[in-house]
Amino acid sequence: MARRVSRLRRQTTAAHAPQRRNPSGLPCIHRITDVYNAVSISHLLPIGGEDRATYIGPPRLVRAEGSEPFDSPAAGQPIVEHPDTGEVVWRDDIGVTCRRWNWQQCNRTRITTETSSALFSLDALDPLTDQAVHAAADALTEATRRPSMPSRHTSA
Repeated sequence: MARRVSRLRRQTTAAHAPQRRNPSGLPCIHRITDVYNAVSISHLLPIGGEDRATYIGPPRLVRAEGSEPFDSPAAGQPIVEHPDTGEVVWRDDIGVTCRRWNWQQCNRTRITTETSSALFSLDALDPLTDQAVHAAADALTEATRRPSMPSRHTSA
């Protein structure tokens, strides 16, 4: 039991991860990720964004068998983990793309500056209403359609 609690502590929801990484404000990653992180925080709704071109087969929300690979960004180093048997995950034909509904995304399907087609998942449970989820989806759609602003990023 202690092992499971320890593992859960290091995994942060998609809605809380940006705040944990930078308590003074949202981190600047790149435009699309910045947009969906901002909408996620402002609507208090976990939103995951994934690069559709990296998917093999359709995205599916399923209960894990427990043997599926998940390439985790844990501790800043890529490692392969496996979900718990029965855990709710998003997956494609290769493996898990997001664990615990929309709790933690994998490296393989993450959005990058090269992404040209994205898939967004908005996960909501009570007490969030359908109206609130639609408002978040509308805000995300509107924000992604706006012309790009000059980048705040610098090259290394």
